[in-house]
Amino acid sequence: MRFPDNARVCFVGDSMTAGNGVMTRVATCYKNTYPDSHIRFFNCGVSGGNIRYALKRLDDDTLIHNPTHAVVAFGINDSRISSILTSDMSEQEKSEKLETAFADYKENLKTLCDRLTQFGAKVTVCAPPPYDEFADSDTVSWTGGYAVMKKYAEYVCDFAKANSYALVNYNKALTEQMPTQTVYELDRVHPNMLGAYYMAKAILDSHGLNIGEYAEYDPCTAEWRALVSKHRQIQAVEYMIVQEKATDITEKLKIVEEYIPTADSEYMKKISLTYLECKRDEEEILKQIYKTFDKDILKL
Repeated sequence: MRFPDNARVCFVGDSMTAGNGVMTRVATCYKNTYPDSHIRFFNCGVSGGNIRYALKRLDDDTLIHNPTHAVVAFGINDSRISSILTSDMSEQEKSEKLETAFADYKENLKTLCDRLTQFGAKVTVCAPPPYDEFADSDTVSWTGGYAVMKKYAEYVCDFAKANSYALVNYNKALTEQMPTQTVYELDRVHPNMLGAYYMAKAILDSHGLNIGEYAEYDPCTAEWRALVSKHRQIQAVEYMIVQEKATDITEKLKIVEEYIPTADSEYMKKISLTYLECKRDEEEILKQIYKTFDKDILKL
């Protein structure tokens, strides 16, 4: 069933949501199919984040948008496979850590969906994408990662059915494409632009909508996407670098400024610089996101 006219849809998730590729394609399809529906979409994804952090930030980062619907997509970070499967722990210890993470995931997913439902939002849960363990890539593979994410996906499918939530199976959508197409970045974790297309297609197929053939983003979304990117980079830095070490904005900026020389990747350096440039204007950027979506996408 499609989002109704005047819906306010929050996409809540990790970096696969924060990247905005999936939501952009869903929003564009709705705009093209139902130009007068006035459906608004809000990106509430946080790179590096998990459900526990989404719960902590729910009021300020999701419910602030007054959602009527929420698309919830978590798994890879909650599973902790990046640290557990690459550790020098025994197989027994790894198994125990993975089971603890899985138990936390199940509890936190229920809590998140309960809170969204209590707020009045209709929930769609997404079975997390696979880990691209077997691809031909120079990136070292986390042995066992594919099986872990398959387990998470199967659980989410059962969870959706048991709770009468709408389901979108990202895992199935990408697994079907992996034998014949490159749908992941080289890091094996993040779907690339084509992968995001198939994830959006899975949502739209479940709504009875036709996404059409793969194409570049609609040019009308460019300014809006740039603003969303800045806003979500600010949230990522709050989570991964500031980490509640300060509440005062001046102290936060100092923490990030001191972090930059030690950044372990160009990505972390990039989002840190964005934070320094944009943090003081965060509220204004959010207002501009609203205005630009209405102007350029809804054509109001």
